[in-house]
Amino acid sequence: MQLTAFEHLQVPAHLSGENGDNRNDSASMTSANCDIEAINMWLERVKDSPQTFRSYRKEIERLLLWCLVSLNKPFASLNFDDMAAYQLFITDPQPYAQWCGGAKHPRTSKSWRPFTGALTLSSQKQAFTILNGAFNFLVSIGYLANNPMALLNKKKYSQVVQSNRSKVERFLEQDLWIHVWQYIHQLPHKNVKQQQSYERIIFLFSLLYLQAPRVGEVAS
Repeated sequence: MQLTAFEHLQVPAHLSGENGDNRNDSASMTSANCDIEAINMWLERVKDSPQTFRSYRKEIERLLLWCLVSLNKPFASLNFDDMAAYQLFITDPQPYAQWCGGAKHPRTSKSWRPFTGALTLSSQKQAFTILNGAFNFLVSIGYLANNPMALLNKKKYSQVVQSNRSKVERFLEQDLWIHVWQYIHQLPHKNVKQQQSYERIIFLFSLLYLQAPRVGEVAS
């Protein structure tokens, strides 16, 4: 399958995600029938902010192409192991000629590639913050059953805690963190007010989980 920019992507029926392993058709609150439609719904929320839209599209596009081309599986079938593999992939996208190219190539060019090279640590964090938000949204509308990267940074989080244990007065052990996520996902979000509150909580705790910021940094 050829690497093509998201807006020009033609996905084969067997990779559309219509029958993805992580679909949640029984509790769906969306008319989206495939991955492209569901992703477009997520992107639609930020269409009025061009810079945010481009950032969101770039990260979801990279992951979508990777799962279609490298794994030969639909986006809606991604699991924890896949996301852990993707976390390693973006540190050194290979084969380089297949995945990386110059930023000067237009998105309509055959020379266009989703990456320009390996992502820096800060770019990796940004990518996974955006992707985590995308998965949470797709779970919240019932398109996906679970967020495959909900506990992805368990190792990184543990390392942060260990390296800063002498400086941190309060922190959550991993088992307690899991219980927090389970509680959050059980919160009601049936009406508009509940949904807005649910999304705010998901966003805040995703930020805390992935970035491990100080309280002052979050407040500012």
